[in-house]
Amino acid sequence: MDFIFKGTTLDQNNFAKRLQEAIKAKYGARVSAARIARDLEHASKFQIQVTSEGVRKWLLGQSIPRAQTVAHLEVMLGTHLVFGHSVSRFADMSESELLACREQIDQALKAKSEAA
Repeated sequence: MDFIFKGTTLDQNNFAKRLQEAIKAKYGARVSAARIARDLEHASKFQIQVTSEGVRKWLLGQSIPRAQTVAHLEVMLGTHLVFGHSVSRFADMSESELLACREQIDQALKAKSEAA
């Protein structure tokens, strides 16, 4: 499954690779999914609650966290995980990026309504 971030699609494997690289850069060593989950909860002041199983799925490319969680991960890891752009604020998007997002959303909604 692909996800929309800032007018682009992001596949799970690409996100997993970027996350693994960011974790290696920050920690300098291999760390457990439980450690990442705990650090993320603390870094977000407990606004974000994740399980080690959820983090493990992100690292293996089996899922992608919600945009708010990605934004907190980016802050915690000190890098952008989604194509070099933060996903934390629509206000930071250009008009063309917003229009591209809207077009993808409109297409997805149309496909869902046609399938129903």
